[in-house]
Amino acid sequence: MAQPPGLLAQLPPEPIRLELSRHVYLERRRADWWPRRNVLRDYDLFYGVEGAAVFELDGRPLRIGRGEALLVPPGVPTAARTEGRAFLAFAQHFRLTVYEDIDLFTLIRWKPLVRLPLEATLLTRWRQLAARGPARADALELHAVFFYVLERFIRRAYLGEVAEHPSQA
Repeated sequence: MAQPPGLLAQLPPEPIRLELSRHVYLERRRADWWPRRNVLRDYDLFYGVEGAAVFELDGRPLRIGRGEALLVPPGVPTAARTEGRAFLAFAQHFRLTVYEDIDLFTLIRWKPLVRLPLEATLLTRWRQLAARGPARADALELHAVFFYVLERFIRRAYLGEVAEHPSQA
């Protein structure tokens, strides 16, 4: 079965804008962690490294484990808990817009959770960089890995359908 053409390949580069709201961070949560429910102002992309967690997005449980990526959208009540042991994930808050601040993810149908295996060397390097903290000179390299993960996520999560945006009706 042929995959749909890459969504980003269909857009000229000028109207695409990616804003990173904070640094790429390593999310470490102990066993039986359950934070209070919150609502984000931007997207948060998690990549599971060790263990597993169940995120409740607007009451819908989604389990993320090693080698899986989960996109938490803004404005959705969210909580998470670990499954018996510690959970380790990379995460990045961001906004991805096209053409005058239209949220890209509102234009397409996508899956919030996808299997996304990364090469061991890339994952090892990401861990080394994240362990040093955000103020290091290699923060740009951390972001480069995030860009790679985000692009792979969009390819796998994209269901091949573009929604009609209200401004186009």
